[in-house]
Order: sequence, then C-alpha cells, then structure tokens
Amino acid sequence: MKVALNLLPVILLLVFTLQSCQKELSPETTTAPTTPTTPDSNYIAKIYTIEVVNGVADTGYIMTYYYDNLKRVVSIFDSAKNLYNYTQSKYNYFYINNDSLPYKSTVYSVNAYYPTQTVFYYDTTITYHFYDNAGKNLKDSIIFSTYRVLSTFSYFSILELRDYSYGTGKIYGHKTFFPIVNNSGAMFYPQKDTAIVNASGNIIDYKNYEFNPSSSLFELSATSIFTYDAKPSPFSKLSNFKTFGVFPSGETLFYELPQYNNRLTQNEHHSFLGGGSGVYYNTTFSNSYNANGLVKEMLIYDVPPDPANFVKVTFVYKSL
Repeated sequence: MKVALNLLPVILLLVFTLQSCQKELSPETTTAPTTPTTPDSNYIAKIYTIEVVNGVADTGYIMTYYYDNLKRVVSIFDSAKNLYNYTQSKYNYFYINNDSLPYKSTVYSVNAYYPTQTVFYYDTTITYHFYDNAGKNLKDSIIFSTYRVLSTFSYFSILELRDYSYGTGKIYGHKTFFPIVNNSGAMFYPQKDTAIVNASGNIIDYKNYEFNPSSSLFELSATSIFTYDAKPSPFSKLSNFKTFGVFPSGETLFYELPQYNNRLTQNEHHSFLGGGSGVYYNTTFSNSYNANGLVKEMLIYDVPPDPANFVKVTFVYKSL
C-alpha cells in the first residue's frame, strides 16, 4: 500500500477547520451549569475539567458535543487552556447513510504559547474504522501527521494498522507501523496487545508487548489494571463509543478509553522495555451521579491522594 500526503493542503485544511472552531468558542465560565434531569437527559452536552494544584484551581478544558437528527455524534470541540498554553481540537465523525457507527473519524489539533499566540504544532489524525456484524472492532487504519513549527524535524507522518481479535473474556491486538515521512530518526516496531475483560465488557487487565530488535522477541512494555463502578458510562450510549482506542495508552485519560462502566481505580506502568524503571500512572476516581444514574462529577486523584491536588470533571447532559 502506498499512501501519499501533501503537506500544504493538510495544513490549510487544519488552519481553516480550527479557525472555524474558534468561532464556536465563547468566553465560558469554568463553573459548569446545572441542567434539569429528564428521562432522556442522558446525552453528553459538555464536559468541564478544572485542575487544582496546591489548592489553586485553573481551567483544564471544555469539550462540547454536537449531534445530528439521528442522535449520532458528528463532532466534538475541545478547548484547553492554562496560563501559558492553549490547545484546540476538533473531532469529526462520518457515517454512511443511516449507519449507527462511524466508518471514519478525524482529529485536528493546534497548540500554541498563549501570551504571544506562537503556534507550536498542528496535528492531524485520520482513522478508518472496521467492524463485524455485531459491531465489534475488527481493524483501525490510522494516518497521523504532525507539523512542528519550531522543530528541526518540522513534518512527520505515519500509517498505523491495528487489528483486533476476540476470545472468551479476552481481546487481542496487533499494531504495525509504516512511516510515510520520517526525518526524526525515530524507529517504530510492531506491538502486540492482550486484554482481559469482565462480564460487562470492561478491560480490567492489559499487557502490551513491543518487538525488541536486539532480542528478536516481543517483550513486555506496558501494563494496566482498572476497576469500575456498577453505573453505566455516559460514553457507552454514544455513537462514537467504538471509535476510541480499544486498548489503554499507558497513561490513559478517562475520555481516551471509555468503557461500559465508570473507572474507579487505574494502575498503569509503561516505558520499561529494555530494563528501565519506566513510568507509573496511578489514579483513583471519586464519582457522584445524577438521578438517571449517570456520573455528574468525577474527582481524579493521584495515588496516594492529596486533597490539595486533583482534577474535577463535570458532566452536563441534554435531551435529544
């Protein structure tokens, strides 16, 4: 397979998309509004996060969801800003006729230094999704491109193919990488994934293996362990639920790998291939729920928890 990308159209498309997104962003308060709960008020309207560091609160990000008349997610606008940097991302989802699952998704992101509006990078991700007749993920074909404005290797692009298979209580994956433009000197080797799922379909144990050219073996490079509550995740109702990564990333944010229930604990260890100590990412989640049983507020703490340092996530729902 030969994939060609033209840098200029990609950048122009990204800039145009993000400029359009900026028009949608209003000077919203960091305090999430409350909305009345009705039987159908279970579609995510907005997600607000506030980061509290040493007792001082700062805006994290605001995610706004948009739907079509079939109640399918068609786009998400994510705006994140702190004292020095801001990032804006636009997620788009594409469907064939009245299909309930998207066959394609795109993400366009821009990051900049806030005081001077100096752009650091543009990222573009284009993913084609493949499912079986039951809606299980079979394959993802991903093209990721980044344009680093102030970097010595300004443009980078790679094709990643992910294949999935299933056993009793398990999910298996295989990843292969094909650099399209790679002047960074980075090397990419195949990976294998194994996950154990509970009766609800949530991943509770995960291992990632990366091919080591020195030993010619697939060696363990990351592990993840999760626990969950018994409440339904608000993400599991949405049409884009199957477009998220099937497996954890090693430092998996709550919205990067939503499951059928809500996360309570998370213990991850990654980047220890080759004998290094790696990186540990351990968090706990304190969730509160609305009258419909959906999470309305999530407090995320490191382990051990520090009451002066945490992330507060607020969910706002609407009827469709």
